[in-house]
Amino acid sequence: MIIADTHVHFYPVFDMASLLNSAFDNLSRIAAKQNQKTEDTHLVLMLTESSRQDWFVDTYQQLNKGQAVEYGQWSIQRVADDTRALDALSPNSKKIKIIQGYQIVTKENLEVLGLCSKARIADGASLDQTINSLLEQDAMPVLPWGVGKWLGTRGELVSARITASTVGTVALGDNGGRPGLFPYPRQFSIAKELGMAVYPGTDPLPIRGEEKRVGTCVSYIPQVATTGPLSAQIVHALKQNSSESNGHHELEGLFRFFRNQALLRLNK
Repeated sequence: MIIADTHVHFYPVFDMASLLNSAFDNLSRIAAKQNQKTEDTHLVLMLTESSRQDWFVDTYQQLNKGQAVEYGQWSIQRVADDTRALDALSPNSKKIKIIQGYQIVTKENLEVLGLCSKARIADGASLDQTINSLLEQDAMPVLPWGVGKWLGTRGELVSARITASTVGTVALGDNGGRPGLFPYPRQFSIAKELGMAVYPGTDPLPIRGEEKRVGTCVSYIPQVATTGPLSAQIVHALKQNSSESNGHHELEGLFRFFRNQALLRLNK
């Protein structure tokens, strides 16, 4: 099985050693609840880097120059057969896969995640153009829930796009920042009625300490293929998956939600 946090950011404010330690502990705890041994499970962080982030490419370039990339006990290594993946390894045999991917903002001011995207797509194209560009590079387009972003005209656009889409060409994304007491998003219900997957991911905020949440909201991805690069296996599985997919959600409490929203405004 692949247990993947499908919405991860590595913000500069984060303590990366703490992030990797927390992610491994969180993912391993969830694997144990699924009766999965850590050594038999791929623990995966799927990056969704915005236009202001470039950790994956910068790290890959450092490694290509022979420079070590280390965070505490963790060492980042290239993967021989997979240019869309990096390994985070620790001396005590802990291992996390980090998969390249991007977050794009469309002309309509909607976010689209390009899971396993090989190259960044510029912000500002239409929703349809962005999704098509991601499909052309064998990435999985995901429309993630965001506070206030699926209301009004933009919400209707998301509903119309998923209604007109074929299963496997686009999916929706839930995230751990959604308060559990908020109404269940209507678009999730529409997607599930259509047999379309909703993939949970953490989506940590650029606030110190949020890195400890990485790996708490994850998708269970069946390993459909057993050969080839893991990133290609993940894309294949995501496109084959449907509303029958599930995951582990640890949604936000109202106090923490409003506190984080206040901190975000203070940090701007």
